[in-house]
Amino acid sequence: MSNSKAGALFTKAGIPFEQEPDWITDGQKPDFYCSGKLPFWCEVKDLERPEDSQRLSEAFRELRNRTSNLDLTGQGFAYIHEKFSHCDAKNLVHLLKRALKRFDDSDAPDAIVALVPMNPNRHEYIRFAISTKTHGTVEFHSCIARTGMGSSAPVTRAPSCPSARA
Repeated sequence: MSNSKAGALFTKAGIPFEQEPDWITDGQKPDFYCSGKLPFWCEVKDLERPEDSQRLSEAFRELRNRTSNLDLTGQGFAYIHEKFSHCDAKNLVHLLKRALKRFDDSDAPDAIVALVPMNPNRHEYIRFAISTKTHGTVEFHSCIARTGMGSSAPVTRAPSCPSARA
């Protein structure tokens, strides 16, 4: 909320106020001093969700909707870039479904990672694994990056994405 909006609300409610009173000389000045029947100080804060928080919430909602019908249970972590789209969500869940089938194989990995780079070629895929003594085998299922630079490349153009659900 802005100070002008708060001032308009005080005026509408019939509450007399001073914005950042000049008579306060020591310490921080409040945004408003309201001098009605019961005087009070008022600090105006923005209670709206930041835009990046809203985008993150929308991305998690999209992923949750697309993964709610998966048969396997477990933990999932999503690292989401600021230009995450419904195409990325669809692609990610497609990769995830492919990767989860690997847990039924005799040479199944200990963990899987479904990865959509920032500038993906949504028609070419790669699968590779890394093994360590402490974490076992982690298998990566990913689209090929159009730039050949992995997930650090900026998105310059998003390819068209069919609207069908994954």
